[in-house]
Amino acid sequence: MAMNEQNILSYELLERPVALVVLESAVMIIIGVLAFTGNLLVCWAVYHNRNLRTVTNMYVVSLAISDGLMASLCIPFSVILLVTGKWPFGFEVCQFFGFFCFFFGMVSVLLITATSVNRYFCVVRPNVYKRFFKVKPTFVSIVVILALAASGAGLSLILGWASYFVHYGKVACFIEYRTAGEEKTYLGVSYVFFVFIPVTVSSCCYYKIVKTVKQHKHEAPSLNVKEINITKSLFAAIVGFGLCWGLVAVIDLLDLYTENKMAIPRQVFLMYVYLAFGSSAINPVIYGIMRKAFRTEFLRALTFRRRKARIQPHQSDSEIQQPKRTSNQAVCQEV
Repeated sequence: MAMNEQNILSYELLERPVALVVLESAVMIIIGVLAFTGNLLVCWAVYHNRNLRTVTNMYVVSLAISDGLMASLCIPFSVILLVTGKWPFGFEVCQFFGFFCFFFGMVSVLLITATSVNRYFCVVRPNVYKRFFKVKPTFVSIVVILALAASGAGLSLILGWASYFVHYGKVACFIEYRTAGEEKTYLGVSYVFFVFIPVTVSSCCYYKIVKTVKQHKHEAPSLNVKEINITKSLFAAIVGFGLCWGLVAVIDLLDLYTENKMAIPRQVFLMYVYLAFGSSAINPVIYGIMRKAFRTEFLRALTFRRRKARIQPHQSDSEIQQPKRTSNQAVCQEV
């Protein structure tokens, strides 16, 4: 980013009226609290309800942990920037902040893509799903996702191509490369591997899922309600995530490929960071609305209700009596 633009953004941040400081800081705090609390509830729900301990929910819990860590490790630094209007920490803390913002963002994208692939095999190719989608392979895939995200966020730092600097518009530490050519190349490749390919894979998976469900409605009207509800809720989570990060990507690419010459207002950059961090808070809301098992566990935790000695599985998330299936029915069973 040009030093002149950085100075302008820094000045605008410092010279805000008190009311605007309070408003902008309050919005960020609310996002952080919702993201941390909501994702903690997701983990709590899966821990306390055995019916939710499924292979698919290994990805859901991993995503909740990633989003919860984003809320606890990254958002507080942005709150401090919004409250004080300046960066009171040193260079090393900025590298820590910037790396984990990128890392958790990439982890979320890859986990959502892995979840889409999981649902594709569960609904479209259930025989393959039952054979390969078990606990150990799923755990290995999560470790691989963490390694890929760490490489994407940290490789340029290790190779000395870039470092993180304080972006007073985005109120976060953002990556800056030695040359414009390196910046375009690295970020362009990153967007292909961590945005374009994941979005394409997820879209294809859910297209196939919708097509399969429609195809089997006539020959198997009593499709597994549990799997359809789970797939719908995860699809809604992907749509919400995509809407948030799609706008973030547009702003980034505009800023990058106009060589930072486009005068983007501070308010647009602020919307950018609200959307990026806000994506960490939407999944628990969607699960609470669309999945009865999660909603029940959330309410039990928030109202401090004790679990009864014997609890029947929730009808929408775990069918007590599964209907008889024809040999070509496409929807899998996951307990």
